[in-house]
Amino acid sequence: LVSAQAVLNAKGEFLLSNSVMHDISELHRSQDLLRETARLQALMLDTELLGMARLKGRQVVWANRGMERIFGYANPEWHGMPTRQLHVDDEAYEALAHTAYPDLRAGRGYRAQLPLRRKDGSVCWADVGAALLAADGDDVMLFVVDISALKAAEATRLREIELRSQNE
Repeated sequence: LVSAQAVLNAKGEFLLSNSVMHDISELHRSQDLLRETARLQALMLDTELLGMARLKGRQVVWANRGMERIFGYANPEWHGMPTRQLHVDDEAYEALAHTAYPDLRAGRGYRAQLPLRRKDGSVCWADVGAALLAADGDDVMLFVVDISALKAAEATRLREIELRSQNE
């Protein structure tokens, strides 16, 4: 980076120049590193395997492709969506607030298995984790894994045990 200042006489004629050079190579290297770090983080966060969403005031402000896959909402539909929309009923929505937010505000993470509602109205089982991002208790990162197949297999296994028991 070069900054220059021209010195002129009373008639406005050039007399001399005063220049200062600054080496900003390190600044450029830092900016390149930040861009690469942001690119890698975006790749890691935008996975289809695990649903992730950032919540502010119990509304979605960001969601990854995993949330789209699990729940069926397209990316633009997530922005500003109240999380109530994902719960099976008002009671489940309120119960989550009473169990999760005290833990989060106390600096602990939250984890539970919950039935949640997809866009098409069907219910899926999810292993849900949450972590507080800001001390105000209003900014939360949500992690969601669809465990519907595991829950179905567990229900089938329990039913088989029950039927065997009845047969004996």
